[in-house]
Amino acid sequence: MKAHLQQVTSPISVSFVIQPDKTNIYEEFQKRIHLLHSNGISTTVEKGTIVIEKGNITKQKVDIIIGSSSSDALRQGIMKAAESNINTAYEAEQTRSPNSIFISLEPDNPNWNGTWRGSLTNYPMRPGSSAVDVLMEIGSYPTSDNTCTVWRNTYLQGEEVQAVKDYRLCRGQCADDLVIDEGNDVKLETRWIGDVLVTPFKYDNLLLISSTRLRGDILEEEIVIIDDKPAIKGVQSMHTRAIQRIELKRVKS
Repeated sequence: MKAHLQQVTSPISVSFVIQPDKTNIYEEFQKRIHLLHSNGISTTVEKGTIVIEKGNITKQKVDIIIGSSSSDALRQGIMKAAESNINTAYEAEQTRSPNSIFISLEPDNPNWNGTWRGSLTNYPMRPGSSAVDVLMEIGSYPTSDNTCTVWRNTYLQGEEVQAVKDYRLCRGQCADDLVIDEGNDVKLETRWIGDVLVTPFKYDNLLLISSTRLRGDILEEEIVIIDDKPAIKGVQSMHTRAIQRIELKRVKS
């Protein structure tokens, strides 16, 4: 966790309660604070404390619940709960160090790196068709500007390689500037919607929407394939042709 701790000059304690299934967020806090206890993580900040613990957020007695863990939402929520003292300290420090970051913990920094294996299934399934084995390799998430990571899919029948998509996930000028680089100057804009990485694109007369998310220990990519039509004013019905779903389990971190 990157924190400009000098801005906190008043006593304040902050607790983060993370749903038990959001292990990637908890692990990210653990990695950045580096202080692990049996049921939580904590660190001292000047006269106060930041505590992260696992628990059911619906049963907690708290001053404020923040739906997003983006740095801006987190900053605003903490400052609102702490009222005037922390606001004054924050504004003074921002004047001294305008490029500092209070807390940077992106929900778009998933713990997906490693090797995953599973299968691809097309729906509706054709008679006699079978799932295709998929091996996916994902590198460490790009947290610095103008960097890329491995985003490679290998498709197999048995152990025979049928195709390889040697892509990269790249970050541009900021955390929201993300693309899937397929090579040959093909770059697909992608972005986080909640905890889902969404990549819409067109191919010939098709509109495709790819959604990748972690469901428990299953990494799932689902591509909805739609027959495209020219834009009109108002509502336009469109035909969904198929859904392609890849479900993977991690075999190597």
